[in-house]
Amino acid sequence: MPVRDLSKVIKEREPAAGVHRARLIPDNRLCVYKEVDRPLYEPRDTDIMEQELKNLSLLRGATYVVQLIAAVVSTNPYRSSREDGDDDSRVLRGLLIEYHPNGTLADALRRSDHRVRQPWRKWALQIACGLRELHTLGLTHMDLKPSNIVISAEGDAVLLDISGQAIITQEWLSPEMRDLFSPCSQDLGARVQNDVWAFGKILSQMVSASSDDVERERLTNVTCLTEVSPRITLCDAISRLNL
Repeated sequence: MPVRDLSKVIKEREPAAGVHRARLIPDNRLCVYKEVDRPLYEPRDTDIMEQELKNLSLLRGATYVVQLIAAVVSTNPYRSSREDGDDDSRVLRGLLIEYHPNGTLADALRRSDHRVRQPWRKWALQIACGLRELHTLGLTHMDLKPSNIVISAEGDAVLLDISGQAIITQEWLSPEMRDLFSPCSQDLGARVQNDVWAFGKILSQMVSASSDDVERERLTNVTCLTEVSPRITLCDAISRLNL
């Protein structure tokens, strides 16, 4: 696993708490730095970061999932003394992931204008393919929503925040998950069903944004099959969107 020292990460701006656009020196590469040590830190944040690091490592090379650049480490900033034999101790300070310049799917939906066509069906296919890659490895997203999908320089949809344990947005939970104390601890099948429901909700927003009748029909046909469990499989959804 690639590792970079914190001293090589130059933070430029912070669009969200603990998430920075940054540059990696000496090559000046633009990237996103997600740091552990942030305002309102809780011990669980470290566990979530470590799980995301593990998942990103498993998904190296996945086409529609954001790619890991490196884990960021440093000496322990809270160590009170430099004990003998402890000079080389390193702790995880955050993750460096790819930077995608074209904003999020949420941005695209907010800007939607029927006079300007967006590739909604293509993005729906790519989101489904990205989710399928997670599910094939026994992973689930559990916070799938437009703000956790970015648009790459090539115009492709890419999934973000894949720890599977992040703070969940209640309105993006499936109806059967909303009243549970710990949705992320449910069995794999239930979590997959939740992801598929959230995928369908994204498609319903795309239907509202699309100006293409054929595209709207195909998106709607899949959306209807995501509303009630047992829901459409992602393989079937991909086939229907490809028609």
